[in-house]
Amino acid sequence: MVVVDIGGTTTDVGLLLANGFPRQAAAFSEISGVRTNFSYPDVRSIGLGGGSIVRRQDDGGLTIGPDSLGYQLPQKAIVFGGDVATATDYTVLGEPKSDIGDRSLILKTDLEKNLSDFKAVVKKMLERAIDAMKTSAGDIPVLLVGGGAIIAPDELSGASKVVKPEWSGVANAIGAATARVSGIIDTIESTETKIPAQVMEEISKRAIQKAIENGAKAETVQVVETDHLPLQVSIELLEYQR
Repeated sequence: MVVVDIGGTTTDVGLLLANGFPRQAAAFSEISGVRTNFSYPDVRSIGLGGGSIVRRQDDGGLTIGPDSLGYQLPQKAIVFGGDVATATDYTVLGEPKSDIGDRSLILKTDLEKNLSDFKAVVKKMLERAIDAMKTSAGDIPVLLVGGGAIIAPDELSGASKVVKPEWSGVANAIGAATARVSGIIDTIESTETKIPAQVMEEISKRAIQKAIENGAKAETVQVVETDHLPLQVSIELLEYQR
């Protein structure tokens, strides 16, 4: 399935594989604009969140983000008594039963005329991000989490179903509390006296032991991924004349 985590500033989309682990980036990972060579989940981020600022442009089009109120949402958003129109304001406007802020403050504005355009833009942004992460053309389940998940529609093109679990707003906290303990071994070994399979078996045992030392239960540990990268060593003998 595709996991869509919508926060206050961005929406992060990742593909969760059948084995329960996220797909890793194939070539490199980019963190804050810096390319790294670390193993990292393949995640696509877009500037869409609960605090994203919504504007009507000069050409008549409606834009959402990428700038956001972020942590200032409870002070500056209209629904909380501020004067900045955000994705949260439009979401509350379209959900009469919402318990976020004071909906009456939004009803005093003219945002309602933009509501249908807002929903269309949000839907389009999410569908594009999800489509970019899919590995096949078929529909796939979409799991919505994060505090900003309320801004997402209940149906999306390319999704066989859209799931919004209870307490999805605190999914990150739950994940941090229940995250699995791991053990990683990164080493260079000689295959002069042993075949690669034997070397990998020994390294796997060391990784399992490291996970146990980190607090994992021995009976639950399993090897998730192994990589074997051959290294060519060139030795040059230099003769010096006296």
